[in-house]
Amino acid sequence: MIKTICFDLDDSLIYNAYAYHLPQLDAARLICIDLMWHSPSPDYLIKRAMEIQLEDIEKSQYVSKQCFPNSWLQVYRESCQKAGRTPNNAILGAILLSTEKYFLPQYHVIEGAKEVLKEIAERDIKKICVTRGDFDIQYYKIQSTLLEGYFDDLEIVPIKTTETYCRILDKYKLLPSETAMVGDSLKNDIIPALNAGFKAFHLIEDDSTREWDDPNGLVKIEPLRARNYHPIRTLREVVNYLD
Repeated sequence: MIKTICFDLDDSLIYNAYAYHLPQLDAARLICIDLMWHSPSPDYLIKRAMEIQLEDIEKSQYVSKQCFPNSWLQVYRESCQKAGRTPNNAILGAILLSTEKYFLPQYHVIEGAKEVLKEIAERDIKKICVTRGDFDIQYYKIQSTLLEGYFDDLEIVPIKTTETYCRILDKYKLLPSETAMVGDSLKNDIIPALNAGFKAFHLIEDDSTREWDDPNGLVKIEPLRARNYHPIRTLREVVNYLD
């Protein structure tokens, strides 16, 4: 029996990925305009920026608010070096200004998410929001969407690892067999939670986040953990599982 459910926030309960689309396109446009025929393709620029972000997160074990802007500044500098050019300070400033816009004034809750959280509460199941990233940004997202009142506790962590989930079990005196994780990321939500003994509900609406989550397709579920793994298309399926 599941007594506690942990929920990821970004792209599980709120729409978040789209916030990065326009800043990425703006930054790629600025680089292409400045370097002209020496510029890599926009697809390459976006992919390289994502690689740099993942490398930075892996190295620092933290998702900072400057991770996204810094990746694009580095992409521009790398592109200039390959083109034999000195980076233009005006372009650097414009890229920084553009990529800092990913932090939105208003975030929107995924349709039906609040209703699902209410139904789970009615079953006397504890709910914990477990989200990674900069504390101020993540807490702002929770407050601006009025989601805080839907949870018994909040865990805003710098990164999600197996140790993160083990710490949550210890902090709240939970049994792994009675605890579940709901999230859209194999790498950050599902695999480490499974390794900690959780049941895991993998929210897979489409393959659009796979490029970021696991670009090389290396994240796999161990056979021994597979029995606790449940792929779902909507949050509603979590409630159905509890019936």
